Amino acid sequence: MGDSPIVFDLEALSDDERRYVLICDPSGLHGASIDDLDGELTVFGIVDRLISEQSSMSLDRYLLPGMNRALRRALSKDPVENLVRKFAELPGQDIDADSLTVIGPAVVIKPVAMY
Repeated sequence: MGDSPIVFDLEALSDDERRYVLICDPSGLHGASIDDLDGELTVFGIVDRLISEQSSMSLDRYLLPGMNRALRRALSKDPVENLVRKFAELPGQDIDADSLTVIGPAVVIKPVAMY
C-alpha cells in the first residue's frame, strides 16, 4: 500500500450515534509505522469533514488507492463493490464493500497526534 492513507473506524467515548472515521497518512508518522497503531490509542485531531444525516462520503479513493480517480468515476457503484468483495476473499484482506461509504451522521478526522 505504500504511502496511501489508511482509514480507521474509531469508537466514540459516549453513546454517540455518529460514526467517527480517522484518515491517517502514513508519511506523517514520525518514529513509528502504521503497524504500530494497534490497541487503544488517544487521537488528537482536526475535523476534516462533518457528514450530516442526509449525506454520505465515498472512501473508495482511500480503500482502493491503486485505482486512479478517472477509473473510479467511470465505474458505477456495483462494479466497485464487486471488486471489493473479490479482494475480501483473499487471505489477509479485511475490507468490506459496505465500508466504501460513510453514511451520516459522521465525522471525518485527520490526526495531529496519537498516543
